[in-house]
Amino acid sequence: MVTNSELVDAGNLSYWRNSVFCTILTYLTPLSLVVLVPSVVMAFMNGFPVVGFADLVAFDTAVILTVIPGINLKIRKAIFIFILYCLCVSLLYYLPVTGTGLLFLLTVIIFASLIYSSAAAYLSA
Repeated sequence: MVTNSELVDAGNLSYWRNSVFCTILTYLTPLSLVVLVPSVVMAFMNGFPVVGFADLVAFDTAVILTVIPGINLKIRKAIFIFILYCLCVSLLYYLPVTGTGLLFLLTVIIFASLIYSSAAAYLSA
């Protein structure tokens, strides 16, 4: 878990960004299990096992990032965004363009702009 001492930063918006990131990891990781099970089942039933494995790897990595202490918050953010981008790329490659890959990519860009400073948010977009 992320401690409060990692969240505190010189009184600017960094505290808010770090708090948003930690809250999303803490609350949405267990909630994403509700979406993970049908997604993996449908991926295997429709002949897209790579998408199912990508979903499982992304979820496992998010759980590891959430529960293992001692990982620097900046590293934690970078790994999380990288895993989400990899998931989006696999969805865009294996599913049709009208699939969920573009929606997930837009969500990741918005999320990255919320948790990073303006320079890093522009780089992620």
